[in-house]
Amino acid sequence: MKSDTAIPFCKKCFKRIEMDSFHAFFSSSPTLCHQCYEELTPIYEKFRVLGCRAVAVYPYHQAFQSLLYQFKGCGDIELASVFLERMIWFLKIRYFSYVIVPVPSSPQHDEARGFNQVVEVCRTIGLPISRSITKPFEHKQSDHNKKERENVGKFLRFDDKKPVEGKKILLVDDVYTTGSTVRACIKMLKAHGAKKISVLLLSRVPPSGREESG
Repeated sequence: MKSDTAIPFCKKCFKRIEMDSFHAFFSSSPTLCHQCYEELTPIYEKFRVLGCRAVAVYPYHQAFQSLLYQFKGCGDIELASVFLERMIWFLKIRYFSYVIVPVPSSPQHDEARGFNQVVEVCRTIGLPISRSITKPFEHKQSDHNKKERENVGKFLRFDDKKPVEGKKILLVDDVYTTGSTVRACIKMLKAHGAKKISVLLLSRVPPSGREESG
């Protein structure tokens, strides 16, 4: 049984969370201290991808990159709840009739990390999740030129046992760089009859930083 007197600690820096802080006042179980919370201020950058509405929650700055590395690179699964904590209520209302489709990573990466980072973040939203699109083997985009990256769709597979026909889909990914994978996923979802597609991204790499990214 969880103790009502347990001292809350920040999942990022492990400092004690002061429950009299402004952001803690609006959450029964805050996951970040005031400082880390302030460093991770969302911007909700809106744009379109192949005609679909897309939102990137955070700027691609040092604080976000550090948190993502701790979560994704160091395998700290406890951080999954941190990224969307302050907007869960909004996401549940805005996308209440949607099914989440996570942008896939290879089984090799998931196995090495111990979890799929996008799926774990998606779980915190509380909407149905369908892993309709898979990536059977590793394909590192940074090893290919721009033209080859646009053909990333040939490395993805659609699972016919998890149909999307007639459904509203929320496509979720962690970082949007060149956008080739997200576009390939959108094309695949449209080809399989998705009724409507929206895109949710944790962050979007600014144009000046995309050339060397995947």
